[in-house]
Amino acid sequence: MPHNVNEINKFLPEYLEYYNAKRLHLGIDLKTPIQLAKCFQTID
Repeated sequence: MPHNVNEINKFLPEYLEYYNAKRLHLGIDLKTPIQLAKCFQTID
């Protein structure tokens, strides 16, 4: 876990990538938030 602002600045982008692109979420039927968002994108 990060212990200061510099460590947080390094850690946060990596964690957000994991959370949004790799971690499956039970509340959205074991999809990632990115997978769910793609379901709502329109094709022009």
